[in-house]
Amino acid sequence: MTRTHHRLWGLILLTGAGVAQAGAPLLSEDAGILDAGSCEVEVGTASARESGQSGRAHALALGCGAGHGWQWSAAVGRASADGVTVREWALGGKIGLWAEGDAALALAPNLSWGDDGPGWRHLAQDFNLAYSLNVAEDQTLHLNLGHSRDREADQRSTTWSVAWEHAGWNLGSVVLAPMGDIAGDDRGAPWWNLGLRTTVLTDRLWLGLSYARQIDPARARLATVSLKLAF
Repeated sequence: MTRTHHRLWGLILLTGAGVAQAGAPLLSEDAGILDAGSCEVEVGTASARESGQSGRAHALALGCGAGHGWQWSAAVGRASADGVTVREWALGGKIGLWAEGDAALALAPNLSWGDDGPGWRHLAQDFNLAYSLNVAEDQTLHLNLGHSRDREADQRSTTWSVAWEHAGWNLGSVVLAPMGDIAGDDRGAPWWNLGLRTTVLTDRLWLGLSYARQIDPARARLATVSLKLAF
């Protein structure tokens, strides 16, 4: 995989469209844990562009609560950039570390593997601390701090994000929930991201949209569409 293709693949995965982590359409993870026996399946597509290069990815993820304050998740994805296609699969989850009142803290580990022709390779591993706090009846703040290792580029980085999420406004038969975050690491410029989640079926089916840009001269950008089903 060339440096350009690896960079585009990383941009696409940033939103969580192909990773068993992240709370799309946010770039940030939340500290919520699925109840035992409850599951969510999510299908998503992402488009990335930077310095005249573009890429696209499609992914499917499944997460289930396992009880005792933790959940597991798995995902498969496929990305293409300038004629090069990469397949990826990832394993992750969340472990509840602490919860009291309107606040909670969780650890979200994630491991990913990729294949662009020569064979499957361990691409990356991430460990992310997620803190969520209800700051108002219908508003939640999410703070993330993590460590990421990119095995392909042999790089380590400290990641962070701050997110705001609204529970949603009921507009007749449609519930619209706006949200946004700022995210980055110690190796590059941060990103701003705006997202919108629409409730299609109450407590069952949601549609998510997001648009993100990096705050640097190259102005790399990401757009995602995702659909989540709870059962």
